[in-house]
Amino acid sequence: KVRVGYGEIADPTLTHEFIGNASAPPGSREVRLRSYGLRDLVPEGPINFLKIDCEGCEYDLFADPDVARILLISGEVHFGWQRLVDLLSPTHEVFGEGKDFGYFRAVRRS
Repeated sequence: KVRVGYGEIADPTLTHEFIGNASAPPGSREVRLRSYGLRDLVPEGPINFLKIDCEGCEYDLFADPDVARILLISGEVHFGWQRLVDLLSPTHEVFGEGKDFGYFRAVRRS
């Protein structure tokens, strides 16, 4: 189960309240979803490309040992460049501006 909500209600439609435009009943602070790992989605072999922009939940994915199977990752970093580098640098070269928010790419080491 993953908490995907964050922040305060941005507008009456809840459009910005939850990642992926999911919404919860008024007064609720979370939506519960079944979660999947990389191995559930791609059982074996390399993963050629991953594009990610999930408002801070990228760190859970990058802690998965199967991240080493991804050849190229492109996305946005949220809430901490160094945290991103710490998770990916054992298996990937990480490129970006080094800011806590912004775009990055990571290429798997040979």
